[in-house]
Amino acid sequence: MTSLALLLCAARLAAADPAPDTKEAIAAADAPPAEGDLRYEATLRTEYLAGRPVLVPIRVWNAGSVARSAPDIERRPWLVSFTFDQGKGELERRRTTPPASDAGREVQLAPRSQRRTLLEIPASSALKPAEYSLQVTLDPDTIPKPLATDTIRLAQPNPGSADMALGTSAASRSSRTTVWLHKATEGFDLYLSPMLEARGRVPARWVAHLDSAVTPMLTESSGGAEGARHVVWARGSRGFQWLPLEGPGSTPQPRLVETPWPEIELVGRPATDASGNLHVPIWIPAPKGSGGEVRVVTVLDRGAVSYRRAATFKARPLSIATTVDDAGAVQLLVGTSDAVDLYTVRPTGSAHADLPVPGRRIARAAPGVPYIDVRFGLRASAGEQKGGLSVVATSRVAEGVQSTWLGLQGTELERQPVTTMPDGASLAAVLPGSTGTIGYMFKTGARSARFVEGERAATLDDSLHGDWAVVRRSDDTAAVVRTAKNTIFVTQPIVFAKP
Repeated sequence: MTSLALLLCAARLAAADPAPDTKEAIAAADAPPAEGDLRYEATLRTEYLAGRPVLVPIRVWNAGSVARSAPDIERRPWLVSFTFDQGKGELERRRTTPPASDAGREVQLAPRSQRRTLLEIPASSALKPAEYSLQVTLDPDTIPKPLATDTIRLAQPNPGSADMALGTSAASRSSRTTVWLHKATEGFDLYLSPMLEARGRVPARWVAHLDSAVTPMLTESSGGAEGARHVVWARGSRGFQWLPLEGPGSTPQPRLVETPWPEIELVGRPATDASGNLHVPIWIPAPKGSGGEVRVVTVLDRGAVSYRRAATFKARPLSIATTVDDAGAVQLLVGTSDAVDLYTVRPTGSAHADLPVPGRRIARAAPGVPYIDVRFGLRASAGEQKGGLSVVATSRVAEGVQSTWLGLQGTELERQPVTTMPDGASLAAVLPGSTGTIGYMFKTGARSARFVEGERAATLDDSLHGDWAVVRRSDDTAAVVRTAKNTIFVTQPIVFAKP
């Protein structure tokens, strides 16, 4: 960098005086733009995760009444430079290396339209945890334009609550990406990260900043990693908040749903259907006694809210599971100690939003053999046995536990042998495998457990701390995944004792 460039950068940083209550720096909002009706904006957050790329959203919009052309920043990222200082007065300027010849690509912006681009600061994943004064500058052929100047902080990941239950959903049509909460220096940041199969440092995509801690849940979806999804968490005694997962660089704001009941509980997990509608199962306790009803709160894509009843129960169901089938319909599985019911919420418009959710009973418990867990599972095809979405109902028997595979119409597909429960242990998780094998996690202590699968068993000492889950990896083997400071998720393969 030349001495003149250093002086220019120093002057820009010294002149910056961002408002103390905001971390979104917009350059010269009230000044006449140099490009007529074209406006540029870069948005900086307070805190980023060290060891991960620092991504900066760049927005250009046409504020005028006629079409305008603007530089195509997505294809010409070298037009944006990033200058930062770690507080020692030594400035460093980074940008993507420009080609030998710039084709000068531009984009056309209609009146009142905009274009967003997410740019990575080159080699930012190698920056050490610290505070930096950062300036983002647009460097066209004319005078450089400061887009944002602020102080940012790079911090090691510090996971709080995480949606580990998504990893135990063996029937999930969604990717194994989940949501977790980073305890930031100020407030909390919500991130998306893969639970499994991540090589090296676990990547993290920022979603939103929150003022208080929440327990987030990522919706089930049939669309995979690129499908529409939502994040949901409880708010107060009668409501919940949610936000849509939009494209990288977007900043969606949480929206609130207040139900008409004095108390509700989020049960199962929320789901996003094929039409992009949000469905949130809730339990509404009765004013007296242990009974209540299960309803599904549906938020249509235009914001209309309905409360569809599934059924009334004499006691709170012991197990509620949700998945989205290949047709994009939400399947809600409700298990009590003596029965298993299946409800189907199909993608629908507001014309049918208040009708009860249709359901049917698919199984009844044998006398004296109560159900203790009911969940979905995916079976692979084998011989004449067709695979697909199924139900796993687990019963408590005298010798231990026993699971039965059921079709969605209630047909018994396969009954597993009885698995003995260790003395003094409690059943912590049931993990179906695609081949029909069932794994059981028995908790034997505050942080210890025993995992049993068929004739094999593994003892896990000091493994169950933080938020944790036992999950199936891509090869159908079992592993324990838990949150850990500085690394987000740690995967511990379950190794069975040798016979």
